[in-house]
Amino acid sequence: MGLRHRMQKILRGVDLEPSPPQSKRRVVAKTADYTCVDSDSGTVFTTLGSSGDVDFTLPAIGASDGWHAWFMSATDNEMGVISAGSLDNLVGFNDDTADAVRFTTASEQIGCGFYVVGDGTKWYVFVHLGQDSASVSIT
Repeated sequence: MGLRHRMQKILRGVDLEPSPPQSKRRVVAKTADYTCVDSDSGTVFTTLGSSGDVDFTLPAIGASDGWHAWFMSATDNEMGVISAGSLDNLVGFNDDTADAVRFTTASEQIGCGFYVVGDGTKWYVFVHLGQDSASVSIT
């Protein structure tokens, strides 16, 4: 309901329904490889507590229209985001047929992350670098 309609109701003395609650993100730490599912959309995944590399596999591309998630490296181990289903459906830096993306610079991974959005045919990867010198590998 727009502001104008709310003001009209207030002036008429009508009780207003409460405003919707502010959205919150679900934050989940993964310490081992994980395959994402449709209900994970909107989640922030971290690698907090992991002692080794953590790979995330995205849901099947056909069912991914609008699916999105953050993947944040919270340890100094390699973190990969790997597309599921058919190959060549990840769009990243200078590659529109990639299979996977990961951070590769040792001691420069904590605080780096990926935001991934699917449109049903492709996965779009946005890179967040914690430092200017962190390296990303797209394969």
